[in-house]
Amino acid sequence: MLEKAYQNGNNPLYNHNIKNEEKVHKKKSNKSKSKSKKNIKNNKIEKIRDNLENKVNKIIFYIKYDSKYGDNIGILGSIDELGNWCQDKILYLRWSKGNVWTGEVEIENDISKFEFKFINRHDGIIYWERGFNNIVDLKGITQELKFQKKGRYNRYEFNYDSEKGELTLTCKIKGWE
Repeated sequence: MLEKAYQNGNNPLYNHNIKNEEKVHKKKSNKSKSKSKKNIKNNKIEKIRDNLENKVNKIIFYIKYDSKYGDNIGILGSIDELGNWCQDKILYLRWSKGNVWTGEVEIENDISKFEFKFINRHDGIIYWERGFNNIVDLKGITQELKFQKKGRYNRYEFNYDSEKGELTLTCKIKGWE
């Protein structure tokens, strides 16, 4: 049988080694493909993370609240851009149809965490959002961005536009104190 194989120009031992080498090569190439996919995914995650940590220059607050005539919804928070809890520096939101209130604030790149609360100024009296302060932890949101550009973090949903450097927070108000 070996003689027939040699007569046809085939060396069964040589062919066996080639097949084994092909199997080893296929395994290596499959591993390198999966590694390259992981590297691409990790690079995307790093880019998103870098963009969020370095390029969030605007935060857009968005809430839907069925307000009464005379309500003025605003935000106070722990950073200069949100008034440092000073009631004279409220960031008032704009009302639009459907009782949607929105406001924008530009922030410094070095801010990684801050707190805020919504307020309702009605007839000169300020009512604070019920419950604990809302905490925006950009590093925590960054962890959520490992998987997607949209998500839920604490009591709000977020959407990040890396090209514009905008983080949109969609919040829910539980009531006023």
